[in-house]
Amino acid sequence: MPNELPHVAITMCTFRRPEGLARAVAPILEQVAECDRAAVRLIIIDNDPDASAQQVVAELQAQGAELTYVHEPRPGIAAARNAGLQAAAAEDAVVFIDDDEVPAPQWLQRLIDAWLSAGCDGVTGPVEYEFSSPPDRWVRASRVFDRLSHPTGTQMPEAATNNLLLSTEILRRTGLRFDDRFGLTGGSDSALTRALVAAGADLRWCDEAVVRELVPASRAEAGWVARRTRRTTNAGTRLQILTAASGARRLRTRAEHAGRGAWRIVRGSIAGLRATHSADADLAGAAAVDVARGKGALTAALGLHDVEYRRGR
Repeated sequence: MPNELPHVAITMCTFRRPEGLARAVAPILEQVAECDRAAVRLIIIDNDPDASAQQVVAELQAQGAELTYVHEPRPGIAAARNAGLQAAAAEDAVVFIDDDEVPAPQWLQRLIDAWLSAGCDGVTGPVEYEFSSPPDRWVRASRVFDRLSHPTGTQMPEAATNNLLLSTEILRRTGLRFDDRFGLTGGSDSALTRALVAAGADLRWCDEAVVRELVPASRAEAGWVARRTRRTTNAGTRLQILTAASGARRLRTRAEHAGRGAWRIVRGSIAGLRATHSADADLAGAAAVDVARGKGALTAALGLHDVEYRRGR
């Protein structure tokens, strides 16, 4: 790293979420101004073909905010993330955060400190969930919103882009980008970071670099949790199948996940019946998540995709 401060770009992809975008930008800009470990700028990537975030960005710029606006009309989160990589290509590192998240104090400084002190290729950290209204016992029992935690410095096999710093040097050296095959289903972040680690990248955890995600009431309910669990399992299973070393291995991986998925559905369904009989909310939550994971694995093994980023007018 040169003696001058490294240059870092924070990228935030957004799609028709103007209120969340405005809420997320303000604390990030505060941390950008306070950061003394790097020269940082914020890039907003608008994935709406109608460019709905442009007005929000313009209003923030009129108030003195220093923002870069990028319009990427091609549908899919992978296209938006790749537009962010292109916009940040001249920087030393690119940071990803979601437009429904707010960084905890010192998030940016700690993320950059962890990157510089470890001399690694990337740093990821935890997401803490804050509920707009108290979730019921079922949702808590599902453990979908549990905070992931590891000792700082732990090497990670993959990461999500809701709290991630990547060195642009490793991206230039490997030529890897987000995979459009996961653009509408989700999972392109796991696909990229797994591929980077497989290519020799050193990805570390920083437990102190925390972002907080507000969970609206519409997401703190059983149906959404089950759908989300099924979708993430489907995407993860597809990734394992697609990255198998050979055609024969892909067939074996597909068969293994089909069997495991079917078993989870049966096991979870039996547990769900027991939970209904005993009125056990904890067991009901765990059982429903087990079924959802089974369905996600089985559908992926059968070549079916769960689409999260479906477009509608």
